[in-house]
Amino acid sequence: MLLMLVGEEEASAMIGDLGPAEVEALGRAMVEMSDVDRATSMHVIEEFIAHAETGIAVSGGLDFFRGALSKAMGDVRATSVLQRVTPFQDRYRLPGSEWLSADALRQMIVCQHPQAAAASLTLISPALAADVILGMEEERQVDILYRLAILRELKEEAVVLLVRHLAPEGGQGLALPVSSIPGNAMTVAILKSMPDEQNRPLLAALRKRDDIVGSEIEENMLRFEDLMEMPPRSLQLLIQAIDPDTLARALRGAPEALAEKIYAGMSTRAAQTVQDALKGRGGKASDIAEARTAIVKSARTMAEKGEIELVEEKADV
Repeated sequence: MLLMLVGEEEASAMIGDLGPAEVEALGRAMVEMSDVDRATSMHVIEEFIAHAETGIAVSGGLDFFRGALSKAMGDVRATSVLQRVTPFQDRYRLPGSEWLSADALRQMIVCQHPQAAAASLTLISPALAADVILGMEEERQVDILYRLAILRELKEEAVVLLVRHLAPEGGQGLALPVSSIPGNAMTVAILKSMPDEQNRPLLAALRKRDDIVGSEIEENMLRFEDLMEMPPRSLQLLIQAIDPDTLARALRGAPEALAEKIYAGMSTRAAQTVQDALKGRGGKASDIAEARTAIVKSARTMAEKGEIELVEEKADV
């Protein structure tokens, strides 16, 4: 309603700062909205002012940090710092990619050499990359994902060429021009964005192509901390299959929220036994890692047998 009140010119400037999902949600609301009487309009304005007066709007994020850092220490040193602190999925960002459909992007890279196609996936989000990959033939899916998994670096010249191909307007807006690329982690993020029934065959094919690379990807697909995403009943079944000593070692230094979720699925007596074991001893890092690895392997095995679910399904909104 506020956008309708300020007029088309001001509204267009505000809409330009929104993301695709926000624009879509806003559009649906505006289309469904009929004429609004003066009293309702005044009420909305007064409510907006009241909310605005209770806090201060702050603009920050990656763009703000990059600008401030560049002014403080220069572009070269700022870029070096950003490469160390920026999550890999934010290091490269194809300008406007969030507005492109997977089909459109797939058509842009389908004829590229697999190495170039893999590099192109580093410029978009893992979820979008997953949709792009799933529309290809299986052999090409595996080839591109494998090349991405072993990708370690993108030179600035390569990024510029890719952006010119995918974004002819010139590629303004890349988060960083050059950086090391954790290809294995990016491959994991893409596979985790796919349903299990689609990523499992790809994992098997990657292991068949290169057992070492495939095994590394598979190990990173599920970490001990990821058990937090399991449905309570599945987590309960998993814990019942783990001996208390292994569980106690694994919980040493674990996130409190995960520990509480695990205890909630245990009987009071069993939970107390594990908690007492934690109080009574320290733990070597190697022992903790070994215990967590054992639990993760059990979870993966039970999931493959269909005995548990690794991720709780989200209800449709």
